Amino acid sequence: MIVLEAVDLAKVYRGGDGGEIIVLDGVHLEVERGEMVAVVGSSGAGKSTLLHLLGALDQPTRGAVKIAGQTLAGRSDESLSELRNRSVGFVFQFHHLLREFTALENVMMPMRIAGWADDRSARRASELLDRVGLAGRVTLTVPLTNLLDLADRPGEIPGIGPIDPWLARDLAAAAARNPKTTWCVTVTDGQGHAIGHGCARPEPKRHRKRAGPGTRDGPGFAFAPTAERGTWRLRVPGSGPDLLVSFDPVTTQDCDHRFQARGHDPGSRLRHLTQVRHATCTGPWRRRPAAQCDFEHNTPYEAGGRTCMCNGDPKCRRDHRLKQDPRWTVDQLPDGTFRWTTPTGRRYTTEPTRYPV
Repeated sequence: MIVLEAVDLAKVYRGGDGGEIIVLDGVHLEVERGEMVAVVGSSGAGKSTLLHLLGALDQPTRGAVKIAGQTLAGRSDESLSELRNRSVGFVFQFHHLLREFTALENVMMPMRIAGWADDRSARRASELLDRVGLAGRVTLTVPLTNLLDLADRPGEIPGIGPIDPWLARDLAAAAARNPKTTWCVTVTDGQGHAIGHGCARPEPKRHRKRAGPGTRDGPGFAFAPTAERGTWRLRVPGSGPDLLVSFDPVTTQDCDHRFQARGHDPGSRLRHLTQVRHATCTGPWRRRPAAQCDFEHNTPYEAGGRTCMCNGDPKCRRDHRLKQDPRWTVDQLPDGTFRWTTPTGRRYTTEPTRYPV
């Protein structure tokens, strides 16, 4: 079954001098249900224009587009909006979210436009957010000494800031009751900079005899070394299995490139470690959580830059565009500090995150 069809599609624009700019000419396309198609071409080849025409966001100069057997030509704006709402989905390069609304409300928006009741929209939006791991997702940073009741140190939540020690403990205990919660442990130096990091994994039954019983003093959190060198056991409240943690170094000086990726895109471990070193965007003024940023090559990959800890950091799209301005320069120092130089010569530095200690 053909779900998307384009016949003799053309798009022509008028230039400032009155001449014609032919972007597309005679495009034919058929997409079957379940088929995956990639449109590949150089910058300016007309990829975005084609997608806008296929998605009923623009009108062709010549030709026709059919979506699910329905011709787009001659439809009113209201009819096209209804068709897009029910039959077309877009994933834009930029998120285009409405800042005034929560993530749940943003996902609910197309359903409310389609006339769904609020309770039905909310249930469906929650299901979709949960499917991609975004339902109620938050990063809570708590000093281990606080969880072990050895000290009263504040915790921290990105976008909120420091939180009281008792609240941090309560939130961590609540998170432990959710089996989907993931746990990571970061080792810091005396200034709070990350020097090691490990993500916990459930301890397999066959491993328990080999690693040793560990400690199980009391019903709360516990953290102790196992019989295996470099592996620690983390116990959290609840009936779930103990968790094992193995640490990776977080490069702060001379990089040994152990996590370097061969291509442009970083591996999941490399991306995660750069987000641990800088928990927020490395721009001079932005503080967007690193998990919401892109991995950015300081020296562009196309110019020979490594996909590595020594040449990568989390940056939001705004600061990515700022870095591309030739009047600005950005230097990544060996300790992970970023030095921004403005067109006027003023300098700003962004050091690695200082975690609560």
